[in-house]
Amino acid sequence: MKLSIENLFQLLFPLLVCSLYLPPVFYTLFTSCLVILAGFALSKGYNLNYKQPLPWLFAGFFVVHLNGLFINTDLTAVLNGVQNKLSFILLPFILTVFQPLLTRSFFRKLIAAFFYSSVLICVVFLILSTINLFENYNQLAEHNRIEELRAFNHYYASFLTHGYMHRSYFGLLIGAALFSSPFVAPIHSAKRFFFYLAIVLLLGVLFLLQSRMILIAFVFCAFLYLVLKIIQSRSITWAIYLGLGILSLGVLAFFFKDSPYNRFNKVAVEDYELSGDSNDFTGSTIRFAIWENSLELIKEHPVVGVGYGDLRKKRLEVYRENGFKIGHSQKFNSHNQLLETQLVAGIPGTFFLLAMFGVVVWIAIKRKDTHLFILTTFIFLSMLTEAMFERQLAITFWCTYILALAMGEKVAFKKEEPAFSKLS
Repeated sequence: MKLSIENLFQLLFPLLVCSLYLPPVFYTLFTSCLVILAGFALSKGYNLNYKQPLPWLFAGFFVVHLNGLFINTDLTAVLNGVQNKLSFILLPFILTVFQPLLTRSFFRKLIAAFFYSSVLICVVFLILSTINLFENYNQLAEHNRIEELRAFNHYYASFLTHGYMHRSYFGLLIGAALFSSPFVAPIHSAKRFFFYLAIVLLLGVLFLLQSRMILIAFVFCAFLYLVLKIIQSRSITWAIYLGLGILSLGVLAFFFKDSPYNRFNKVAVEDYELSGDSNDFTGSTIRFAIWENSLELIKEHPVVGVGYGDLRKKRLEVYRENGFKIGHSQKFNSHNQLLETQLVAGIPGTFFLLAMFGVVVWIAIKRKDTHLFILTTFIFLSMLTEAMFERQLAITFWCTYILALAMGEKVAFKKEEPAFSKLS
């Protein structure tokens, strides 16, 4: 293969996206290589496309998080807080330089690489989870406590990601890979069995993760996607997929409704006391308590926010004043990206956050891109119970995979009418 700027970009960018499943040092390495490559490309005649609105919005989202430099005294905390937000500058810069290379053929390779890396990492995690469960079984057997393995907490602590990757972020990537999978199917043509086996594997891991909001967002977006495909093609195939999806959901609900391994059994919304112990809270009521405290802090700083420099201190003060002991001891963030952005950067931050999503959705609808629309909706819904953009993994995924799809050529099936055309 001839070593050229184009070939290097087409190699490094998919590696950056796939490295999101690996420790942070890997996507830091690939980001650095791409920034250097972009600078070299500019010296060789590549141009920045200043007319693209999205890179400016991404840059604005970064800039408003620097408000702590003017309203806080702890500048070190401010700089540490915005460190991972640098990706909102660097990654859009890379894509602005290489926008002419974001072609349909490039995206098919990128999507395939992301899909297969998702399958591979799921296989690895399943093997590790099996080992964890086996070790737990042996430890409990030594003390005649095997029956405790049936308790949800033992299963939940053993399965997959604790100590490596947060299950919500892992579920976000797997869900995105599943929504992109229709573009991988043509590669298999005569060997569809292996493709469907990979789909079942990804769906199985997504279910076993038991990240509730990710599952809810995925099911909602999956049904929306299938409905749009039915409207688009009026094909019996998509209708069959929809029917199978509803049937599978019904079967899972029937067999797991009373299972101790079903986290949805713990969703019950009930009254709670902020001063209660950790055992008095469920996953849902903890979030309600966190949001209640976050809204109280937002009311005190509604316009420009608190800033990264003072956020941790003031949030813990509110937790302590309200007697929210578990929140204070665990130092919870807002567990909602809209609230977290409003707390840190105030109204300007919320404006740029919503503007980023709004413009991507507008691009998807304008060019009738069902794939991009569903992915963006999925990520937005996932942010309602997790402050996704406070971790580098989600930021990098948003600033690479999603931004590239929005800035490049539309990925579409050949000889197929766009999904929104029947609705326009």
